[in-house]
Amino acid sequence: MRRAERARSKKWTPGLDKLTSKQKSMRVSHYRTERIKKKMVVTISIRNFLRAQKLNKVKGALSIASRSFSEIRYNDLKIHQTTTPREKPSADSKLVFGKQMADHMLVAEWTIDNGWDIPSIVPYGPLAIPPSASVLHYGIEVFEGMKAYKCTDGSIQLFRPEENMKRLFASAERLSLPTFDKEEVLKCIAELVRVDQDWIPDCDSSSLYIRPTIISTEVQLGLITTQEVSNPSHF
Repeated sequence: MRRAERARSKKWTPGLDKLTSKQKSMRVSHYRTERIKKKMVVTISIRNFLRAQKLNKVKGALSIASRSFSEIRYNDLKIHQTTTPREKPSADSKLVFGKQMADHMLVAEWTIDNGWDIPSIVPYGPLAIPPSASVLHYGIEVFEGMKAYKCTDGSIQLFRPEENMKRLFASAERLSLPTFDKEEVLKCIAELVRVDQDWIPDCDSSSLYIRPTIISTEVQLGLITTQEVSNPSHF
């Protein structure tokens, strides 16, 4: 058998030709032991890597879960009615999407230390955020688009709002933004629609558009896990 062919044989061990039977046996035993050790090292390394990966996933899930320990509650909702209502467009006016804003918006703040603050319905107006807010520099933001319609019987309907909440929740989770109780937030949005129900167009071709938004107001340049967010939901 040629040396190259013997080298490809699983039973052949280098350097056996010039050894006694006892030496051959010891050399083969040592060679096979070394191969087993290498396999064990590789196997243990792979197992440790997989364990580390699994541990990181668990840590990530626990981190996301712990970031929402204080939830938004509908029963805590505070309503502050505007004293200067805006002029509503006439019934025969041509509405432009996103041009006219309603009187109120739903807001809630979140911090890593305290979780979600008490939600509030307040008069529509500017948000006070610092110039270094991460939403301005890195676009750390999620939003949804909802619609409220006025039916022929005068009732008000939201179109599949549960699906909007599912998508908003999934988007927040994906960007490591704080999550929320979907049902509670939806109740708060429904109350916002009730407060501004006079803004819902009384026609078949138009609706009241609602834009739930979560923005990161973290005051630090550089990509880090969000510590502060604002949750404005307005028209």
